[in-house]
Amino acid sequence: MKPATETMEAPAGDRLASGGDDCQISVWNIGAVEARGLDPAWTAHVPEHGAVCSCTWASLSTGRGPFFLIFSCVDGSIHVYRQVDGGVFEFVLKTISHTGAIEDLAFDPIHNRLASVGDSRLILWNVGPQGALTQFIETQPSESTARSVCFLDAGTAVLVSFLHSREVIIYNIDPWRRKGYYTLPTRIGFAALGCLQRTLLVSNLATGIDVYDLPPLKDSKPIRMFRHVIRKNVPLLVVSALGDSLAFAGSDDGSVRVFDQQTGSLITTLRHGPIGTLVQVVDAVSIDGGKCIIASATSDERETSFDLKIWSTEIHQLALN
Repeated sequence: MKPATETMEAPAGDRLASGGDDCQISVWNIGAVEARGLDPAWTAHVPEHGAVCSCTWASLSTGRGPFFLIFSCVDGSIHVYRQVDGGVFEFVLKTISHTGAIEDLAFDPIHNRLASVGDSRLILWNVGPQGALTQFIETQPSESTARSVCFLDAGTAVLVSFLHSREVIIYNIDPWRRKGYYTLPTRIGFAALGCLQRTLLVSNLATGIDVYDLPPLKDSKPIRMFRHVIRKNVPLLVVSALGDSLAFAGSDDGSVRVFDQQTGSLITTLRHGPIGTLVQVVDAVSIDGGKCIIASATSDERETSFDLKIWSTEIHQLALN
C-alpha cells in the first residue's frame, strides 16, 4: 500500500475503512484483529480513478436494508458499495460530478443525504434505499479550496470550510439558504465537529489546533488552543471523542497527539512510527462503556508502504501493515 489518505471507522467501532495513493479501498474487521499484519477483510482496487481521497459509512434511517461504503477519488468520482453476506461489499454505482479531487465526504443518517466537496464547491445528494445517488444541490465554485464538510443540527444544515480564504459557511438545507458566514484568523487545513456539535476543531497548519464555538463568535476567536510543533505544511486530521473530553490529532513527528479538551493540555502521545514520519490521518469513534477506538495511518511519500494502527483508550495497540 502507498501512503494513506483516509481512514473511517464504522459507528459501532467494529470495522475500519482505509484508502490511499495506491488506488485501493480496504475494510478491516477490528474485532477479528488478534495478531499483527492481518489482511483486510475486503478490498477494491480502482486504478483508473487514482488515489482514494475520502470515505464514509452510510446506514439508512429506516434501520433496515443494506449498509453502504462510499468513497471518492482524485478524479472527482464517487463510488458506492453495498455490504452483502459475510462482510463482503458489492459494487452499486460510480459517478463523476466533480472536476478534481473530492476533498471530503459526509453522510447524514437522518435524511439519508451525502455531502461531497471538491473543485471548491459543495454537492448534496439523496441516497436511495439501494444506494442510488440523486444530486439536488450544487454551489458555485469558490476561489479557495473546500477542505471539509459536515452535517449539523440533526442534518438540517451543512458546514463547509475553506483552506486559504479561511471561510466557514453554514447552509440551511430545506429551504436552501446561507445560514452563517465566518472568517477565521488562520487557514483551515481540516475542520471537524465536536461530538456534541457545539464546537468546531480546526487544524490551522501553523501552531496546532484551534477550537471555536459553533457557530463561531462574531470576532471568530478560538475559545481554546491545543499547541504542538508543525514542521511540514500539510493538513493534519483532527477528531473529537468521548463527549468532547478528548481530541486526537496527527503530526509530522511520527505520533498521534491526545489533548484534554477542557484544559487544552497534552495528555499523551501515541508513538506510531519513527520521528519524522508523517501521521496525517487519524479517526476515532466512541462506543458503549465509555471506550474509544482510535485509528492512525502514515502518509509519508518516502515510505514504500504505510502502517495503519488501531488503539483503544487503554492505549492497547494493533498494527496492520
